[in-house]
Amino acid sequence: MNITAVLKDSFDLMKRNWVLFVPFLGAFVLMALISLISVGTLVPFGDFQSMGQVSQEEAIGFAGTSLLVVFITMLLSGIIGLLAHGMTITMIDDALKTEKASLKGGWSKTLHSIVPLLIASVLVGAIVSIGFILLVLPGIIAIFFLMFSVVAVISDQTNGFSALGHSARTVFRNFKTTVVLFLILIALGVLFGIVSIILGLIPILGVILGIIASAVFGVYTTIFLVISYNNLESNPATQPDATV
Repeated sequence: MNITAVLKDSFDLMKRNWVLFVPFLGAFVLMALISLISVGTLVPFGDFQSMGQVSQEEAIGFAGTSLLVVFITMLLSGIIGLLAHGMTITMIDDALKTEKASLKGGWSKTLHSIVPLLIASVLVGAIVSIGFILLVLPGIIAIFFLMFSVVAVISDQTNGFSALGHSARTVFRNFKTTVVLFLILIALGVLFGIVSIILGLIPILGVILGIIASAVFGVYTTIFLVISYNNLESNPATQPDATV
């Protein structure tokens, strides 16, 4: 597999289909609004507590409310993020097959696959979390072998449990190539982190630019994963080729 060609094809597909940015940008805006609402919900309690006007029972209640608000915020953000990710993968898949991606098609197909998407995401999250608890390295290995799981749900129209097996088999059969792909994803993540730090130093405008950069990173890496997975599935056991 020509990895350089995959990188170029990913950029070209992103450039031709600006609609791919909508799910990620929409998700970021919604998550930001949810966070603001959550903070606003807790502000009055915090003010009373800082003025010493809260009893022990009320303080315990405030702590419980805070945990509940944080949990709900994380749950809603996770669901929104999953829907955005699923829509993006679906639209990329459509763009590769029909050269046309639409929000309506992406939304309907994502809703149709929401259960397997949710199962795959929860399983991957649980396995990776346990792996990181076990001295980090197992978590990195888990990310490596399961990196195509969510893509497999959409591309192969499989269930959440089988998707993990599809991903692991694809990585195992194309080990050398997927190692290179994984290192490229890490490099892209480091580059995005550096850009985010720089943008974070810019007042106000930096926040907007940071959201745009996050969308670009999310869409590009997702396209890269989808195209790579399709190539590996159609041409298994190919050697990585970084030539132009």
